[in-house]
Amino acid sequence: MFFSKPKKLITHDGGFHTDDIFAHATLSLYLEKMGKKYTLTRTRDEKKISEGDFVFDVGGVYDSAHGRFDHHQKGGAGIRENGIPYAAFGLVWKTFGESICGDATIASDIDRKYAQPIDANDNGVDVYTSNIEGVSPVTFQDIAGTFYPEEGASEEAYYNAFIKLSNLAKDILEKSILKTKKQFEVNQYMKGLYEVAEDKRMIVVDRKYGRFAVTMGALDLPEALYIVYPSVKKSDEWNICATRKSIETMESKKPFPESWAGLHNQELAKVSGVPGAFFCHNGRFLCAASSKADAINLAKLAIND
Repeated sequence: MFFSKPKKLITHDGGFHTDDIFAHATLSLYLEKMGKKYTLTRTRDEKKISEGDFVFDVGGVYDSAHGRFDHHQKGGAGIRENGIPYAAFGLVWKTFGESICGDATIASDIDRKYAQPIDANDNGVDVYTSNIEGVSPVTFQDIAGTFYPEEGASEEAYYNAFIKLSNLAKDILEKSILKTKKQFEVNQYMKGLYEVAEDKRMIVVDRKYGRFAVTMGALDLPEALYIVYPSVKKSDEWNICATRKSIETMESKKPFPESWAGLHNQELAKVSGVPGAFFCHNGRFLCAASSKADAINLAKLAIND
């Protein structure tokens, strides 16, 4: 019986970064989907590199047709329209992402959410500005750095740490693909509600999608200020969230009234005049009520505040 040889994956040895971790995770997902076995070698030995079926983040060549995905050569390996240069993850994802996702739009969204910031980080490109001095977002590279073996550790220790992080990256990608597919469903559903809504400032969602899903689903609904939706966990609870100004900010288009902030139970019911109102977040972006009707009333009051 004929057995095909495992595909040889090659990347550099020593320290690792998020782009090679996610590049390996992507290749693993692709080959597993194709029913192919594979091995990984971390090396800078040119002979071993030349024998690889898929070589990423090392080798000085970008040639996707021949499985070469490096970006360190002179001139790099291309730049996206928004100015973010490609690194190993983005290059591998560009070639295999659609096959893994089964959908070009979903693959493009994963590139936006994960590959672009990771590629930017690896190429020394800033994609955010901190609003608070000395405080910045925690990146996957920050997390990866905590897995670095102690100084003087063996290459085996680096290899094991790399594999551990790659397995985590695989889980992240798999779950993100599923959640992105679901989010696209939510987006289409909410767009339909928005198009027929009498008052587009308030959208009432009857399906149990959760706050993050409806918040993201509202980003492309320009007039929407509040989303009313059922609690995922409790059958007798409804929530109202204020919509964001954009995907880049947590700032609400119209926060709930300042007089509601931080109030619970009877305090909120008394101040708002809505008997079933029982919670308003201090940040004024989330409220809760004991019925759909009460949640709608809270949203109407906030709109007219």
